[in-house]
Amino acid sequence: MRRRRALVALFTALALGLTAAPALGTFPFPGTGGSGGANVYDYTRLHINNGSCPPGPGSDLPRGFDCKGSFKLTDYAPQPGDSDYDPVTANNPQELFGVKGPGTNHAWEVTTGRPDTLITVMDSGIIWNTPELANKVRINRGELPVPCTTTTCTTRRGSTLQDYDVNHDGVFNVQDYAHDPRVTDRNSNGLLDPEDLILTFSDHRDDDHNGYVDDIAGWDFYQADNDPADDVTYGHGSGEARDSSAEIEKQLTQCANCMFAPLRVGDSFIADINHWAAAVVYAVDNGASVVQEALGTIDHTGFGQVAADYAYRHGVLVVASEADESAGHHVFGD
Repeated sequence: MRRRRALVALFTALALGLTAAPALGTFPFPGTGGSGGANVYDYTRLHINNGSCPPGPGSDLPRGFDCKGSFKLTDYAPQPGDSDYDPVTANNPQELFGVKGPGTNHAWEVTTGRPDTLITVMDSGIIWNTPELANKVRINRGELPVPCTTTTCTTRRGSTLQDYDVNHDGVFNVQDYAHDPRVTDRNSNGLLDPEDLILTFSDHRDDDHNGYVDDIAGWDFYQADNDPADDVTYGHGSGEARDSSAEIEKQLTQCANCMFAPLRVGDSFIADINHWAAAVVYAVDNGASVVQEALGTIDHTGFGQVAADYAYRHGVLVVASEADESAGHHVFGD
């Protein structure tokens, strides 16, 4: 639960001024021109207007948001008549008057996130066949050709987001390759996902010169390759990403318009801290805003501490859990 509560801290790093623009929590947001003629790349528009719980007139909370039941997100306090209402708790400021959740519904009034905010999820990797995550993975245009929309394609490199955002929805993601004849369902999972891009465009060259060859969609620091797939389907990393940065129409999540990069540091939530440390350095050097982790590690090294300090000095928020699972082999809680 501490991890779940801590996730709301990421909104401190994402805070934007309120605007009079239309409420926008959806992903992807309106296409060419945006709602009301607004610039689709103007991410300051991305917020809702009224997140009050219980919902009042004018509420524009995301579809499926349950003020009482979405305990990971809501600021709902049990009301008189609710089965869990306790008048002692409800009148006690030390108990926050009964509020159970982090109040994300009001954080969304400030921002629902923005796609140039990158959350790096450091865990067991990603199960690629996860529809609510496939479109939210940050893909690295430095390692990719501009998406092709004709039957005959040539490899062309672009220099701006707009060069790659061929469907003009304000974000560069795997859907920009939906009509690229070079890209097929290479992993045969019935879903267009970033692993299909990894399998299609890996050319054994470090095109963006960052020291990681073909880091098209994250990196596997556990097995030292460019595919952070959760190949044992442990699921913990995908669960972390669903909590923080899923596609909100498919899964209620904290940061509806943020992108994430899966950085695999183990095959479960028990990891070698040196793999985590290498991932942190990579994240900081490649534009991450947030390091998200829920790990216990088998060790604690100087490299781990240096990496955490490196993130702090560069203003990268580390959102972490802390637990040793009461195991006989006691792990170091990050």
